[in-house]
Amino acid sequence: MSCNLNGSVPSTFANLTKLIYIDLFANSLTGSLSSTSFEGLSDLTHLNLRSNSFSGDIPQSLYALPSLLLLYLGDNQFTGTFQLDSLQSLANNLTNLDLSNNNLSVDVGSGNSSSYGRLTLKQLYLALCNLSEFPYLIKFMDLEELILSKNRIASEIPSWIWGTRLDTLYLSSNLVTGLQKPYHIPASIRIIDLGSNQLKGELELSIPPESTLLSLSLNNNSLSGSIPTFLSNVTNIDHLVLSDNKLSGAIESAKSAQIRVTKTSLSAIPVGLLENIGVIDLKQNNIIGNIPDIISMECTLRYLELSNNNLEGKIPKSLERCESLAFMNVGYNNIDDTFPCMLSSTLSVLGLCSNRFYGDVSCHKSWSRLRVLDISSNNFGGSLESMNFSSWSGMMMENVSDSY
Repeated sequence: MSCNLNGSVPSTFANLTKLIYIDLFANSLTGSLSSTSFEGLSDLTHLNLRSNSFSGDIPQSLYALPSLLLLYLGDNQFTGTFQLDSLQSLANNLTNLDLSNNNLSVDVGSGNSSSYGRLTLKQLYLALCNLSEFPYLIKFMDLEELILSKNRIASEIPSWIWGTRLDTLYLSSNLVTGLQKPYHIPASIRIIDLGSNQLKGELELSIPPESTLLSLSLNNNSLSGSIPTFLSNVTNIDHLVLSDNKLSGAIESAKSAQIRVTKTSLSAIPVGLLENIGVIDLKQNNIIGNIPDIISMECTLRYLELSNNNLEGKIPKSLERCESLAFMNVGYNNIDDTFPCMLSSTLSVLGLCSNRFYGDVSCHKSWSRLRVLDISSNNFGGSLESMNFSSWSGMMMENVSDSY
């Protein structure tokens, strides 16, 4: 794999009747697949042709390989229509199927086929496959990974999609409108991506307290009302993206790391999220109030995006405890403060534009990784000579003598 190979798949592969593993991932292979290229490879278990430039139809001979476990055809230029019903022709031990990011149209087939129950799929990748509805075969199996991004699915997420051990669900860039009830999200879930859909109103996901959820993306929808209170039950999350919605309310100022659901705090977000997760993106909402200044020594925050809201007050001094912070953008708010010199020297991006910052742009900290600094449209003054620019090696060209 990844050997910069070119040309087409030789028909002589079919002579290697004892071959069990083919991995041609990430090369420059082209052309169509002959119906005889893999014919007769009865022992073949793994076929990985992902990330090449294959074109044409997917040969029917692939469906007849009796030992096939893994079939990766994603990120190519295959055309035509793939009938999911054809999977019934494969032996019952196929576990991984990837058809994503081709020029294919996938026909989801009949929803009443009892033969689907014989399939043992664990991973199903159908991103950019011109789907307009959820594949019916998902009802009959217990998937671990499901990727249906970049399609035209315009309905609620059916309750049967969650299974009992689903680990990864990507449904971004569809037309999904909500979640069919009742539903049960399994504790095994680690990644949920529902970004760029048509979710509206207040969304309440029933995440089990024992969940291992690490990443949740709900960006670019029309979610409104309070920041979701179910986040108080999620203790392992590392990646939270709620940007480009219509969420409102304040960031909770209580010292508890858990949200306090009362009549006066239904619009709050758990303060613990600001220190217990690595990535938080709330940009382009209607969040108001101050950023709480109660971040503890255990802060693991790496990425903080709060731009285009209605935040006020000051940059929390306790952010200096976030020693891994590399990206912070609070641009386009109403923050009234001096230059935040206390921030970690690990910063590579700092956005402060269009606020009410004032005073000297003065900092003698060595920000050796800083590559982007935006302080435009504020009330800063003083001399630039007060900045220790010589320490900003991240903005310096490497091997300057070689660039001329």
